[in-house]
Amino acid sequence: MNEINYLNTSDSCVAPVSISIHKSSKFIKDIDIIKTNCSNILSPLLNQIFNEDCIDGMKRIPDGTIDAIITDPPYGIAKKNPLKGSSHGKVQTISSEWDIFGSINEFQKFTSIWLKECHRVLKSNGSIAIWGDRRNIFFIQPLIEKLFPKFLDLFTWIKRDAPPNITRRGLAASTEFCLIYSKSETGWTFNHDDIKKYNNGKQMRNYIDIQRTMPANERTEHPTQKKIETQLLLVEMLSNKDNIVLDPFVGSGTTAVASKQLDRNYICFEKNKKYFEIALDRLRK
Repeated sequence: MNEINYLNTSDSCVAPVSISIHKSSKFIKDIDIIKTNCSNILSPLLNQIFNEDCIDGMKRIPDGTIDAIITDPPYGIAKKNPLKGSSHGKVQTISSEWDIFGSINEFQKFTSIWLKECHRVLKSNGSIAIWGDRRNIFFIQPLIEKLFPKFLDLFTWIKRDAPPNITRRGLAASTEFCLIYSKSETGWTFNHDDIKKYNNGKQMRNYIDIQRTMPANERTEHPTQKKIETQLLLVEMLSNKDNIVLDPFVGSGTTAVASKQLDRNYICFEKNKKYFEIALDRLRK
């Protein structure tokens, strides 16, 4: 699975287009051939996690073939040196190299590159959901709005058991945010009734209030792992059964696990070998 030998075959499959034409038998036959070609091209990618950079990996996905993109990309909040709390001593914050950027401009340049690939592979009425924190979400949003015209929501995860602010010089960060946009002004998927179960049978609000702590059988070594409930909700909200969900930064595999549980197909990428192996192990269980 780690050996990547696929050709970029996006020219063999075209994105869905809106046209007005007399539907002759030949036209219908041609459309059927296009659909078959798309299916054949995607078959080697479906329901797999690839241990590679998503920017390279997404180049193998044909234009306009993904139904929903749900991802938790690097936030750019990692620090090489530990923060020092006034009563807790030195505490090592997130220090993973994959989350360290030299500047905001560097972070935004990186984000722009993978967002453009996401826009290319997403169907014309597909949606994208991107996680961020209370600061970096504002660096991401202008980049999203250049590509995806329809703002759907800003979804919030409230974490009442989040750790304290060890510096005691600000509020304790107890939320994460998810920007949700559509590629089209109309026709996006939103399964209103299906997601009521995440709010005790009532209309779902634009937040989920669940603790950060995970049970032992869910928790992995990934430092920024999302709870399964957050990804189950987003997958069920923005896609239908047998649709294709893409996660360019799958980390410990939560989006893939959620997609599998909900009978969606998935295509995922994870550059870090350790987390890639963790994700595969979770899918085998």
